Amino acid sequence: MAKIALFIFFISITFGIPFPTPLHADKTRLLGDVEKHLEKTRNKSILLNKTVKKLNKELGNLRIRSILAAKKERQHAVKLVNYEKNIEHLNRIVIVKNKFLISKKKQFNNLIGFIQRVALQPPIALLLSPSTPSDTVRSALLIRSILPDVEKHSQDLKVEIDSLLETRSAIIKAKNNIKLQKKRLEQQRLNIKKLTSQKIKIMQINQNKHELLIKKIGNLSNEAKNLRQLLVGLGANKKKASNKNIFRTNKAKGNEKVHWSGEDSSGRKLTDSYHLGLPVIGTFEVTYGKTNSNNGHLRGLSIKTKPGTTVISPRKGRVVFAGPFKGLEKLLILEVRNNIHILLVGLESIYIPVGQKVLKGEPIGKVSSTDMNDKILYLELRKNGEPINPLPWLTAGNYRKRG
Repeated sequence: MAKIALFIFFISITFGIPFPTPLHADKTRLLGDVEKHLEKTRNKSILLNKTVKKLNKELGNLRIRSILAAKKERQHAVKLVNYEKNIEHLNRIVIVKNKFLISKKKQFNNLIGFIQRVALQPPIALLLSPSTPSDTVRSALLIRSILPDVEKHSQDLKVEIDSLLETRSAIIKAKNNIKLQKKRLEQQRLNIKKLTSQKIKIMQINQNKHELLIKKIGNLSNEAKNLRQLLVGLGANKKKASNKNIFRTNKAKGNEKVHWSGEDSSGRKLTDSYHLGLPVIGTFEVTYGKTNSNNGHLRGLSIKTKPGTTVISPRKGRVVFAGPFKGLEKLLILEVRNNIHILLVGLESIYIPVGQKVLKGEPIGKVSSTDMNDKILYLELRKNGEPINPLPWLTAGNYRKRG
């Protein structure tokens, strides 16, 4: 037996035939390779987690900076509106003063003309005057008595003219302030645009995780017959997607209790412990429950705002829909709580991709800036797909209600 083994070994050496390796050696080598690969994978996972944490921290910082930038933009917008109102008020004052001065000018012209005519008459004319001497004396005394009043009125006119000049100077100053505020406003909008671009780059790193969600939402948009069906579908889609970690909720979310107040469309009482901020600076009309030109009932608010205004999130939540829907060029839906949604229509640009969280006050888009006419941003608040009156929860702040 030993001779046979020696012969096989001699043949394998002579002809280069590999000597068979024991089976347990193959298993050991395979186990070592798996352990090395597992160790590399673990190291990559640790690095990836560090990268994700770093990106999330950077994204959080960008969100805070964008909220501050949006806040500054709104402050400049409020100042701009106030300056414009001030100019309107000053212009009305100028009109009133001009009318007053024109009226006084006519009176003074008549009075001065009369005095000049009397002064130009030679003394001999008084003797030939058909008036009696007593009447002539009375006329002279009358002219003499009104001269102090003429002087007083001339001083009053001087004060009015000076006041008019001051008003016009104030208008010029207000216009200069408007130019300055518009410049600062544009700077803040550029800053918001820059921050938004940086945020989107970070969001796109993990965008593949949301492709399935976006595809499902696109299918819903095509299938939904109305907004209620769309919102119900989005709610069902979220519940299904949560098992795949497409929607990741904050662990502290359970501490955020929402209590509504008011009534929904069915008359059920609701309570709410917080307010929703208006998404833009402007003038809003209470349109909920009113009838439009087609005899349909309106379900939200129409907010008139300036062109190019940045739209902020009225509440912390998540973007669950962004895009065209049933004739609407751009519809943005925020879920602020389970089955509670904010709908916004009238945006030119949407900054936040579907599936991303947003903070209250974070820029989420902007209205059109194609011309100088005021724009309309439409807002609806819905619970379980049914529209509810948003007015009780909206903080008016610097807004004026009309209607």
